[in-house]
Amino acid sequence: MPDDTPEALETAYAQLTQKTLRQWQAQPAAGPPRGHAYPPDKLGLATGCLLPPGGALARLHAALAALAQADPLVDLVPADSLHVTFLALALDQFASVDDLPAELTAVYPLLARHLCGLDYRLCRLRLVPLPRALVLAGIPDAASDAARRALAADLLASAWRPFLAARYAGYAIPPLFWHTTLVRYRADYAPPALRALFHQFRAARFADLTLGQPQLVAASYDWSRRHVLPFAQTAG
Repeated sequence: MPDDTPEALETAYAQLTQKTLRQWQAQPAAGPPRGHAYPPDKLGLATGCLLPPGGALARLHAALAALAQADPLVDLVPADSLHVTFLALALDQFASVDDLPAELTAVYPLLARHLCGLDYRLCRLRLVPLPRALVLAGIPDAASDAARRALAADLLASAWRPFLAARYAGYAIPPLFWHTTLVRYRADYAPPALRALFHQFRAARFADLTLGQPQLVAASYDWSRRHVLPFAQTAG
């Protein structure tokens, strides 16, 4: 089980930031263009909440949108699709909701058991850089942390295990970080302009998030295509 106490998360975010900054220093150029990080025509499955931008996040998104207008390799999550994942459930592999697997029926009662009535909260948000992306990461409240742990454990003991294991191949389940990806760059590294925006907003104060009950969503990687899938209101 990963150590995801608030202190451990703070340390992990700081270490990842320093690691990325070292990579950027060693690689000042973006490098050759790449394709999309995920297939844009496929749907994955996730639990999470939409995130209406406001305050510092709105200002950051506006700056990123201006950058995206000037650089076609900037892959920005649209303002009306900003979201915070609670727990991803499956890779982007489905052509439509009609292609969702029969094993999904095992997931609904588990979501009802652990998510109904949960008020998903994140605090102490900060901008964290990845080699070719910027994410907004935070610290969950105790109830959200406990619910995600319990949901992941039950999913791993269910018929959904292969899908969850494939989604988090190489990572802990549940994962250590709590974050939303704001922007990706379709090259090996972020370009100088995107790095400059990270430094500009690195110390910004982002508002704590109270997001309500996580939804089950079949969505493209940036949630620009999304279908909310209701789950039962009782665990049964």
